[in-house]
Amino acid sequence: MVYITHDPSVDEQLKEVLSELKIDHYSRFREALQVTSSGKTLLDSELDRHNVTVAVIEQSRKGKLLEKLKEIQVDAPFASLRAFVVSVVDTI
Repeated sequence: MVYITHDPSVDEQLKEVLSELKIDHYSRFREALQVTSSGKTLLDSELDRHNVTVAVIEQSRKGKLLEKLKEIQVDAPFASLRAFVVSVVDTI
């Protein structure tokens, strides 16, 4: 599973990458709330907006996706794009 946080400004680029790699099944959460451990919401301005995209993909496709995400990061260095690869150990 790849967990991607990103600024809304790169939504279209991210959609293009997912489409190019034929990753058709993913979940996107627009304007995800950012909450601190004290419970304070950080979504106070337009600059604080972030989207979250979660894609469950095969291990063999992970490298190509990360490579493409790095290209977006180079083209848009201020888009706060981050990707985390998470192993799914168990499900219900």
